[in-house]
Amino acid sequence: TIRNLGLFAQADWEISDQWRLSGGLRYERFDISTPDFINPTDEAIGGGDVDFDDIVFNAGVVFQATPELSLYASFAQGFSAPPISRILNTASQGFDFGRDTDISSPQKVDNYEIGVRGEWETVQFSLATFFNESDLGTTLVRLNPNDFNLTPIRAPQRNYGVEGSLDWQPIEDWQFGGTLTWFIGEVDFPGDGEGFL
Repeated sequence: TIRNLGLFAQADWEISDQWRLSGGLRYERFDISTPDFINPTDEAIGGGDVDFDDIVFNAGVVFQATPELSLYASFAQGFSAPPISRILNTASQGFDFGRDTDISSPQKVDNYEIGVRGEWETVQFSLATFFNESDLGTTLVRLNPNDFNLTPIRAPQRNYGVEGSLDWQPIEDWQFGGTLTWFIGEVDFPGDGEGFL
């Protein structure tokens, strides 16, 4: 059972016809619980409860260069729980969810984005570059090659890339479009001396 509570406030300010600012705060809390259960190989798995919360914020600016073309930059924070179902689906004898699942702190991510958007009567496009980083990311790994338990490892993570989209409406009842994304994801596992991989 996953319960999620979120409280937020958001504001927009149109400074002029060309400039617009926005910003907001959000509080989120997760409560996760699972009962004791028997896995598909008839092994007893211990249940338990974990919970965590945090406050995140966002800010952005948009510059309307022309009626059709706008430039923007944004910063947004978010956080989430790791994929609990993957942890439970791979649990084996001796695993205890409440004891062995270390997510007392959420995976908090800082997202930076800069881009341009264009909107005409029959064509729309966007092009953006982004960078995401987390000082305490969550990566699921097998620590013991003799079992299938996936253990959350808290380590710095970062992702960066470019994304573009294009939409075209040749006639009233038809629309064509697509999105192309290129990105790289890296993680810095503690104690391996390898840095980001």
